[in-house]
Amino acid sequence: MYKLLLFILTTACISYVVTQGDIFKKLREWTTLKSKNKIWWFINEIMNCPLCFGFWAGIVVYLLPEWVYYPFVSSIMSYVIYLIIKKLKT
Repeated sequence: MYKLLLFILTTACISYVVTQGDIFKKLREWTTLKSKNKIWWFINEIMNCPLCFGFWAGIVVYLLPEWVYYPFVSSIMSYVIYLIIKKLKT
């Protein structure tokens, strides 16, 4: 159960950062400009869809050793705690 929770949190974090995060915004915009080509269209669709990206991220994360998960879990939990504190302040 512990490993499944790590897997889910890691995949969710990666999916959120790539599909919604500011750090990948320019790359998402660039793939949108290139999306007339079928391959770039596919990449653009994946990079803008958390569900789609989560599927492919899940395959990659499954192949990684467990110790790689921890920074991603730390990241997503920090963000969740930040959102809770922000909500409590308002």
